[in-house]
Amino acid sequence: MACREVGILPGTWVTRGINFGTTEPHDSRFMIAEDESPDDRLGILDAFRRGLPDKPKAIIGNGWNTPSSKAELAPVVAAGTYFITECYARTDWGTPTGYTPEGLADNAHRLLGFPMNRIQHAWGMFGGAGDLDYDQWKPLYPGWSDYLVEYVFTNA
Repeated sequence: MACREVGILPGTWVTRGINFGTTEPHDSRFMIAEDESPDDRLGILDAFRRGLPDKPKAIIGNGWNTPSSKAELAPVVAAGTYFITECYARTDWGTPTGYTPEGLADNAHRLLGFPMNRIQHAWGMFGGAGDLDYDQWKPLYPGWSDYLVEYVFTNA
């Protein structure tokens, strides 16, 4: 309710793929699962086999973390799932990460099979990076979001 009062749609984001859909509140508007390890990927695939509530779904990650094939993720893609890329401008040491919107979209599309129109970018407030670090990407990628709930709430 508090989210809706300030115009934010409430949803769930699980950081372990094995938890995808297991603790889903009935009134959440979307579901996101972190995909950062082989166990996450197996948990996500299992959740789709079990069946998930009828609401928008997304996987968030970089597409590089586990070997996969388009065939393996075909049920996830066929279900209309989105892929949110975790783009990071720089590391804690200030060096570029290489996790650019172009590179991560290519991974999600070419390696995992997600259509380009279902790939959205999120800017990670990691390594001391802030909003200004992403100014170069923002005009090129409409629909982007900031990654880290604390950042979103403090700037809502």
